[in-house]
Amino acid sequence: MRSVGKPVNGFRKKDRIQRTLDRLYGMAFVCASYVYAKRLRSCTRMGIDLPDRQFRTNLDRLPDCDDVEKIELLAVGRRAVRRGELDAVILNASGQRGSIAVYNALFQKYKLINKQAAQEGLELYAEMWDDAKENPGKHPNIDRLMLVVAEDMTLVGKINGKYAS
Repeated sequence: MRSVGKPVNGFRKKDRIQRTLDRLYGMAFVCASYVYAKRLRSCTRMGIDLPDRQFRTNLDRLPDCDDVEKIELLAVGRRAVRRGELDAVILNASGQRGSIAVYNALFQKYKLINKQAAQEGLELYAEMWDDAKENPGKHPNIDRLMLVVAEDMTLVGKINGKYAS
C-alpha cells in the first residue's frame, strides 16, 4: 500500500501487506469461497443481484422474456458435432419458460454461448443443475450447457428468427 501512496494503518505482517496489494491490483487471494463469490459477482452484470441456490428466485431476477416465442440454437466451432446445423429449439411453452429466460439472458449479455456464458447459465439453474448432474437426459437444456463447458463448444442463438445481437 505504501508503494502506491496509500497509508498503511495496523499492518504489521509483510504477507498481509502483500495480500492487500495483490487484491488492489486484481490478483486476488484464491480460495474456494472467493472463486464462488467472483462467479456470483459476474452474474450481477446480467441484472441479477446474486444468484440464489433456488432456480425460481433467480428466474424472478432475470430480464423479461414474454415476447420471446422460441430460441433456435446452432452449434458452431471445431468441437460441434453438427457444425452450423440447427442443434435445438427451445419453445416458450410450459416446462421450458425457465430455460427461455436463462438462455435469453445469456444471449443478451454475451451474444453467443461460450464456455464462460454456459458456466454462468449453470449457476443460474441452481438446484436444477445438481439434479441434471445426477440424472443425465432429464434436463436437456442444462445438459447442453454442461456439454458446452466440457467440450468448449459455442452456441449461436436465433431469438424469434433473428440472430442474437
